[in-house]
Amino acid sequence: MSNLSIKNLKLNLIWPYLVIIVIAFVYALPQLNVRGIYVGADSSFHFNRAFEAMSRLKYLNFHNSQISLYGFNASGRIINALYGPGLGYFFGVVLLLTKSWLKFQLVTNFILTVGTISLSYWLFNKYSRQTVISLVFAIVLSLTSYWSISYWYLSSGGMSWGMMFLPLVIDAGIQMYINKNNPVKPLRLGIIMAVILESHMLSFVFSVGILAVFFTAAIVFSHNRVVLFKKSIFAAIISIGLTLGYWADFLIIIRSQSILSPFVNLNPRNLSSNLYQGLSFWLLIFSIVLIIALSGKLLSWQWLLFIMGLGFLIVASGPEILLDHWNSISFLRTVQFPMRFTLPGVYLLSFFVVTMLAQLFNQLSFKRSYTTAISVGVILLASVTIKNVFLNYTSSNQQFWENGNYLESKFSIPNSNQKIDIQKKFKVETGNLKKVLL
Repeated sequence: MSNLSIKNLKLNLIWPYLVIIVIAFVYALPQLNVRGIYVGADSSFHFNRAFEAMSRLKYLNFHNSQISLYGFNASGRIINALYGPGLGYFFGVVLLLTKSWLKFQLVTNFILTVGTISLSYWLFNKYSRQTVISLVFAIVLSLTSYWSISYWYLSSGGMSWGMMFLPLVIDAGIQMYINKNNPVKPLRLGIIMAVILESHMLSFVFSVGILAVFFTAAIVFSHNRVVLFKKSIFAAIISIGLTLGYWADFLIIIRSQSILSPFVNLNPRNLSSNLYQGLSFWLLIFSIVLIIALSGKLLSWQWLLFIMGLGFLIVASGPEILLDHWNSISFLRTVQFPMRFTLPGVYLLSFFVVTMLAQLFNQLSFKRSYTTAISVGVILLASVTIKNVFLNYTSSNQQFWENGNYLESKFSIPNSNQKIDIQKKFKVETGNLKKVLL
């Protein structure tokens, strides 16, 4: 192979990731220009987690590491031990190095954006071999679904970090089903599940559920059940071993402490998704059209993607029969919001659509120009939403400076008539809050 051919091959492999990096820089512009801080519903929670971990690393104080000695006003709450301890300490390292909340957000936002779009693109391209379509759908999925990166940007929602690794879980599930000789790579799967557990518990539960569906289907139809079962058990042992500290803390805490449950959402209907709006709607339309166009040619694992994706979106939409019993089902009561089922659904359906489009292109021998035209069409459909998301980021940064009570309103304690002293909230003793924040 000539040097020119090697260079072209490398460029073809690298250019999508360069585009993703550019997108991450573009989405950093609102904060770079305005120098505001994104403050949302969960900002106090995650800022305190980061401050707690940063302080422990800074002072090398790991005594009573299960409780909060620095964050949450040194209240002794048990948070980092059970809520994504690995992610908490990652935040602590970032805050320790950056020394300001603005830089902390810029770094974490950039990492999440690049990681989310890159892993989605990697999964889509691995099974479709359609670079442009895979990149377009990865971008649209990540930039238009609020529960993807926007949930972290605007609300500091931790689920975005766990869901970032979902493409690796979906890939592992498909391999369980289609790879007869080596259905599971125990070390790889064990590490993936450990990382997700250390990032976000609900994402771990969703991941286990998706893997369970593929595993069950593989057990039913596989000719090599013993190998699949043994390697899956081995992967589980590796995952538990890598997160042994988490499980040890969990067992110690539940045996010695009274753990308060998350607040019960008495109106789950108010935080449900609409199946007939936005990305969910278009993915359903694309899916139905492609199923009809390729009738009888769907692979069995593609049916699994479609059924699971549709199932997640139905739950996210909050059907009446489910809402009537939402708080009677312990798992759903703990999840709180039907909308939290949205992102796994759109991930699975996006992947389904990309693989089906690839089959359609191969069947009809589409020219590259047709593929480009379809990609442009998808981008145009999503362009208004992507633009509005970008403007929302700018507006959120501007509100930080324009509204004098912006921080206090976001960090106030529910049902309290007293305002929170933000300086004390962040353990600031310099008297210059803006300097410390920026």
